[in-house]
Amino acid sequence: MIVVADTSVLIDLCRIGHGRLLKRLFQEVVIPPEVAAESVHLAVTVPRFAGLVLPDGIRRQSPAALSPVICAAKGLDAGEAAALPLAVEIHADAVPVDERRGYEVALQLGLHAIGVLGILLRAKAAGLLAEIKPVWMCTNAMPIFGFPRHCTNKSCGWQAKACDGRRTFSKHQIPIFMRSTLAQLELEA
Repeated sequence: MIVVADTSVLIDLCRIGHGRLLKRLFQEVVIPPEVAAESVHLAVTVPRFAGLVLPDGIRRQSPAALSPVICAAKGLDAGEAAALPLAVEIHADAVPVDERRGYEVALQLGLHAIGVLGILLRAKAAGLLAEIKPVWMCTNAMPIFGFPRHCTNKSCGWQAKACDGRRTFSKHQIPIFMRSTLAQLELEA
């Protein structure tokens, strides 16, 4: 199985010490140079990512061309704009991406999008993680990229509250595109 990773999932997994999960779960992990550049930029400029490096064994490849869907899509960052057409080009089996817009465009392109939680669920099924919930709570993945930590825009549907040092979420606060994956996590609890 081949995956083309976007920055968000990759750097989140690295931040919590599980950067090698992608390589352990999938036969080949590919990133475009833009994802590598975004990762380096975040590691230098954002304190929570300070000093992070990408895991070994990730192949770097540029997409040959951008699809019309990508060219027309607004709201994609450079990593997504390169990762998505590369995934189409090399017939990737999945695209690890957590940002809402990247997820939507991946679906438009007929790609299978998978986020941090989906990766953690696969890792547990493969016996690489004993539990998902503690790792998931450690990531704070949802507020990092697709949604701001303290969102004041009520229309985005995102709110988080602190509870014993962890973030807790009610179903109506979770973006629609993540609800099915979170339902799987609830089955574990």
